[in-house]
Amino acid sequence: MASTSVLSSTVVNNVKKYYDLDVTSFIQTQLSGDKTASFLIKDPANKNLNLAFNSKESSQNSPKLIITTIGTDITPPVVSLQFNGNSNSTNVFNNQVQIVVNSSDQGGAGLAVTEYSLNQAPFKTYSSPILINTPGDFTIKAQAKDSSGNMAVTNQIAFSVVYVAEPSDTLSPIADAFVRNGNYTAINYGSDTTLVVKGANVGYTRNTYLKFSLTSLSNVSSAKLRFYGGNMDNANTINLSTYGVDNDTWTEKGITFSNAPASSASALSTAGVNNQAKYYEFDVTNYVKMQFAGDKTVTLLIKDSLNQNSNVVFNSKENVKNIPQLIITYSAKRSTSNEALQITRSAEEVSEKKIKRPVVYPNPVSKRFTIKFPENYKGKVMLEIVDQTGKTYNLGKAMLQSGGASISVDISNLLLSPGVYFLRMISETSSDQSKMIIQ
Repeated sequence: MASTSVLSSTVVNNVKKYYDLDVTSFIQTQLSGDKTASFLIKDPANKNLNLAFNSKESSQNSPKLIITTIGTDITPPVVSLQFNGNSNSTNVFNNQVQIVVNSSDQGGAGLAVTEYSLNQAPFKTYSSPILINTPGDFTIKAQAKDSSGNMAVTNQIAFSVVYVAEPSDTLSPIADAFVRNGNYTAINYGSDTTLVVKGANVGYTRNTYLKFSLTSLSNVSSAKLRFYGGNMDNANTINLSTYGVDNDTWTEKGITFSNAPASSASALSTAGVNNQAKYYEFDVTNYVKMQFAGDKTVTLLIKDSLNQNSNVVFNSKENVKNIPQLIITYSAKRSTSNEALQITRSAEEVSEKKIKRPVVYPNPVSKRFTIKFPENYKGKVMLEIVDQTGKTYNLGKAMLQSGGASISVDISNLLLSPGVYFLRMISETSSDQSKMIIQ
């Protein structure tokens, strides 16, 4: 029985040719059913005219059902790796590199998945740029697949991240002192070997002031204030805040709570301090840059604005060790020296030994050296080079993986004069010092 609805209609005249009727929707229905299609063609207007068409028995021009199908996508997608970072040689990046996996569909089926494999590990789904900021040697490969199953794979690319030292100066405060409120507002604590910070009720609050001279600097790229100490009352983490103070006229032996200069309303930065004795850092870059452009003197105030009622105690500049520091990094031209390295200790020699202390090689050093750490070193380690006059060049921090990690350090931009230096390696729990000869 034929359907009551017309599928399609067309006008036929006396010209012998193929006439078309669109039956797409009916064919799609039958395709999902028994996959057999039958048609009835008639003149519903009863115009009393004979319309004659060739049958399948005709030798030519028989009836046809023309089926148009969606073409199969056989074109693979396109995938590539993009490396973003500072580099002085091919695929060797300074301090960190960001890797972007770019992929796109080419044949129309649509992109199904994009994946990457780092250091020949199983492929992972790529969703955002990959940041590598740990020194070491790496490999990466990427692949993309479309909805038709076509796949494209990049070549495996080897690359390295090396630790590059930034030229820096370590400034000591020219004045530091804490002040106390309540019955102690007129007392000066500038001669104490400690600096105390506490947020509490009247009579117990203590704030710390520090002053640094920036006159020895040529420019400022970044600035970090460092204190050595911790929470002396309990194991809680106390969040301290750093504020800028524009009035530099106070003196170490004259400042009290009553005459202490006012600070900025907004904190420059905050840091959590617990009961572990170590250096804690505050980023004060923007404020130090402003003061460097002005009178080249910077005063900073440290306080507990949340009133967490714990004594946080730091070493002052009157202490015999671990005094406050303002670490300034600055821009400098790279060395153009082409002097060759003279290796007195090879990587092979170091790798054959199970070391108990960090080892530096090659030594003497020219532009770059490697530090091999023992297995008990892990986490963040701060690196410093100290010359024979006591001047310190802060190299920044590196993140170590456990199990005896090695890092490469580039010092070509420090412009160090040939001579004997000491490399300090300071972690949160231990420290070591190694003698270096720089050519």
